[in-house]
Amino acid sequence: MAILDDLQALYDNGWDASFVYKGQDCAILPNSTTDIQVSIGVQTYVVSSLDDLVNLDIDGQKLSNIMSKTEVQLST
Repeated sequence: MAILDDLQALYDNGWDASFVYKGQDCAILPNSTTDIQVSIGVQTYVVSSLDDLVNLDIDGQKLSNIMSKTEVQLST
């Protein structure tokens, strides 16, 4: 469950994350703990909690599952 640890660190510290999903550049950009933007290609989602972030539905899959299958870069 390393990705859950990464998402927790991202959430706690306000770090950004980037990864590629289906050939699309993706990013997680936390503005605050209640305003987290997730960009998947041209689509942008906004979530307001860690639970919403972990469980965000992208094409019928949880964001955490998608991220666990790809290389994620965290930026501090």
